[in-house]
Amino acid sequence: MKKTILCTMAAIAALFFSLTVMAQTRNELPKNAQTLIDKHFKGYTISHIEKERDILDVEYKVYLSNNKNTYKLEFDKNGQTKSIESVDNSTSLPLSVIPIKISQHVKRKYPSARIIEWEKKRKTQEVKLNTGLELVFNLGGKFLRIDD
Repeated sequence: MKKTILCTMAAIAALFFSLTVMAQTRNELPKNAQTLIDKHFKGYTISHIEKERDILDVEYKVYLSNNKNTYKLEFDKNGQTKSIESVDNSTSLPLSVIPIKISQHVKRKYPSARIIEWEKKRKTQEVKLNTGLELVFNLGGKFLRIDD
């Protein structure tokens, strides 16, 4: 019974302190996010923006598309990129958004593969290839391992 009460209280707290709202315009995004979109996704339109807010943080999810491709970009409250992914899990990310050392490593080791997802974590960067492989790099772009 104690576990049930604690779980219920945690669920209520999560609902109370977390809120997702749809942002109305690109101008609601932090400047850094707007700059990245303008630089690397010319010709794409914003389908929609989700702004997730909880007690400690704000995160933006931006969906971009053109006639062929759709990408989901995640930014922190300062507009720093957290992740970029192909929504269909097959379309390559623009190489200009991938750190050069990482894109060179993938091109050299997996010449027929395409990068379909990139994520920056606290101490690492990860890319997912269309082959299913997930590669882990340090923040400087040095290859560390293949992730399971």
